[in-house]
Order: sequence, then structure tokens, then C-alpha cells
Amino acid sequence: MSHLDWSELLPSDATLSAMSAEELRRVSNLAEGEAATIRFGISAIGHLMALTAGANQLSQETAVDIGWLLKSLGTLAERLTETENRIDEVRGLASKAA
Repeated sequence: MSHLDWSELLPSDATLSAMSAEELRRVSNLAEGEAATIRFGISAIGHLMALTAGANQLSQETAVDIGWLLKSLGTLAERLTETENRIDEVRGLASKAA
């Protein structure tokens, strides 16, 4: 079994293609908002890391744990943005077909 991460829980292309216009709007808004929250959180964590590391108050274990968290959050933010972009594509195809 291959390794899965929680960013893969986002809707697939097939799922997005089957959604109504209202569902697409809601998922797009959610993806946009959550991606922004993650980006702001990553920035805040970076700020805290810089301050604590500069004061020699950041342990190596904590830095490693934060690094893995940031990697996971970065992947999720990327997938949220991809989902939002795919929704825009699906909406464009639907409007051309109408």
C-alpha cells in the first residue's frame, strides 16, 4: 500500500466534474480560504522560528517537528490551490457548453 497524506482527501477531477455550480462555488471558496489560512500560519511559524532560533531557544527536535509540519501544510496548500484552479477550469467548460 502506498503512502497517502491528508491532502489527497480533496475532491478528484471526476468528483469536481460531477458537482453542481453551487457546489463548485462552495468548494472553491473553501479551498481559497483554507489555503490562505495555511499560508498565513506557515508565515507565523517561520517568524516564531526565526525569533526563537536567534535567541538559542529552539531545540533541534522542535525544529525537525516544525519542518515536517510545514512540509505537510505546504503540500496541502498546494493541493487546495490546484483544486481551486481545477474548479475554475470546470466552470469554464460548463459555461462554454451552456
